[in-house]
Amino acid sequence: MIIQIVLVTMLIFVLGLIWRNSRPINGIDRNLLEAAQGDRELARRLLIRARAKYPEKSQRWYVEKAINELNRDRLWCSSLDNRYSDIALKKRGNILG
Repeated sequence: MIIQIVLVTMLIFVLGLIWRNSRPINGIDRNLLEAAQGDRELARRLLIRARAKYPEKSQRWYVEKAINELNRDRLWCSSLDNRYSDIALKKRGNILG
């Protein structure tokens, strides 16, 4: 009986954590806000743009679209940084060598 009470209590606790973490913060999804590194205005603009470009999708779809765009752009920028740093190193090598 005690084990059942402990298990039910743990289940309620875990469900509470899931529910709390899934709630939006001031109307913005927590995962999107995290992907936008806390920039609420950026997250809001991404949602507005997605709604305008793809009408009649679900709110969850817009959030996932915005997160995917942020991740895509972040990867693209990091690849540019790597490419330009490689070019700079090659130029430095040519100047010094």
